Amino acid sequence: MNVAAVQQHFRDLAAFLTAAVPKGTKSAADDLRAVAQLFEPFKDKPLDWLIPFLQQAEEYHRTKILPVVPTKAAKPRATKTPKVVGPTPDELIRRVLALWENATREDLTTPEVEDTLKLVDQLKGKPLDELAVKVLVGGKAKGMKVQQKKDAIKNSIRERRGMTQRPGF
Repeated sequence: MNVAAVQQHFRDLAAFLTAAVPKGTKSAADDLRAVAQLFEPFKDKPLDWLIPFLQQAEEYHRTKILPVVPTKAAKPRATKTPKVVGPTPDELIRRVLALWENATREDLTTPEVEDTLKLVDQLKGKPLDELAVKVLVGGKAKGMKVQQKKDAIKNSIRERRGMTQRPGF
């Protein structure tokens, strides 16, 4: 139900008063029509909107102070923490393969090697399979579980690195 229904009710009541008691009630019927006309700007509002509106109007009439209706405090918008975008699988593969190629360099430090090997743990699925095929020379990677592939890749690079640490190589 909206304000238009109340407005119509006042108009109908005014028409009833005019028809029922023709003399002396014209003033009351005119007042009801005037009230109905005052509702015109609000006719599309829901009826439950009318109650607090009339309460505010009454308080203003009584106190001459326009009451402020508290509104629901807006919840602060949660700021999304920007998603940290790490290297792509292709970038991870490229970096690990670069380590594989450079594992025999004497100036490469063990911490650098271990930091790069940590990148292997970020790989899964097809990128991990692709890296395993390249580092483990194809067939060895078949049938291995994910963690076995990761460990095998890391061990292969460590072994390659170890060759430069042994005398005679």
